[in-house]
Amino acid sequence: MVHLASLWKKCHASVCSLNYINKDGIRGVIATGFKLNHFIITDDYTFQQQDFGEVQIYFVAEDGITVTASKTLSFGDFSRRILNAAIEDYQGFLVIDAGFEEFENIPALEIEKELVRYNGDPVAVLGYRYDQCNLSIMSGIISSQYYRNNHRLIEIDTTIRQGCSGAPLLHAETGKVIGIVGYRLASMQRSYNQIIKIINDNLKMLKDAEGKITIQEIDPIQVLTANQNQIKHMVRLFFKATDIRTAIAYDVQHLKDYLHDMHLDADEKSR
Repeated sequence: MVHLASLWKKCHASVCSLNYINKDGIRGVIATGFKLNHFIITDDYTFQQQDFGEVQIYFVAEDGITVTASKTLSFGDFSRRILNAAIEDYQGFLVIDAGFEEFENIPALEIEKELVRYNGDPVAVLGYRYDQCNLSIMSGIISSQYYRNNHRLIEIDTTIRQGCSGAPLLHAETGKVIGIVGYRLASMQRSYNQIIKIINDNLKMLKDAEGKITIQEIDPIQVLTANQNQIKHMVRLFFKATDIRTAIAYDVQHLKDYLHDMHLDADEKSR
């Protein structure tokens, strides 16, 4: 029998939140990451899609809320610490040099060495949700495994939400990382960005036409503008609150291969 409370106690301290903050000081979206040796591993799509000024990274205590360590980096500093940033092919993960004094006492997770994953194996996801600042744990099973674009994907029967991109998929019996959550969440993020872009383009076009037409002393452009802003607000609420019933993770073997190829052995001791 899997004791999720024991898994939580063992792994919670190694999972962090990455808050992408725009140049106006407003948080855009968040992602989840986890410490592996002196690296932080997270999803790469979220980073690529954001126009941000800085990134705040923090870890929490056993209550899932109290911050135990944090670091804020400018866009430039954060980008320079991404070790695989020069690789153009979509990999599903970022490897970030996290050799900060603030994170020295943060424990690291381990990668599962066993290559075989069995359908039906119990798993857990530790992640941060978009509309909350606390760490959560979600449990389920491996429901299927398949390849897409040369990536091995693990489908999990569990419910997750935006903000969990980059979260570690843990084998519930060993507590080791077998995957990195993000594939389906990245697809939703892409669709959301496209919808927001269309609405913003509509608002710009309406602003250019404002005051040029009136019907019985009513400016229809202002009515249409208000309508577009309402739709934009509803889309944001829907995006934040939408649960995904089936999560998909990139098999951690892709990360393991990268670390091996770059001579960044995943089993080396934290410095």
